[in-house]
Amino acid sequence: MALIFLPGLSQIFAQEIKMTKLELRGDELFIHYTIDDSNPSNEYLVNVYSSTNKFAAPLTKVSGDVGEEVK
Repeated sequence: MALIFLPGLSQIFAQEIKMTKLELRGDELFIHYTIDDSNPSNEYLVNVYSSTNKFAAPLTKVSGDVGEEVK
């Protein structure tokens, strides 16, 4: 393992995604989440995975704030 120090790098930026609520309505699952980031213009790739396929690939029949360019 190596540690790399970059001169002149005085700030490190990070974001956090947090699941806030799961809601089951009939056969639909609603996942509520927040993304904490100090830069509101950042975009994210958000995917949903399931243990039914051992998290091998993201689920495809989803809607809402998922996929590419989520703010």
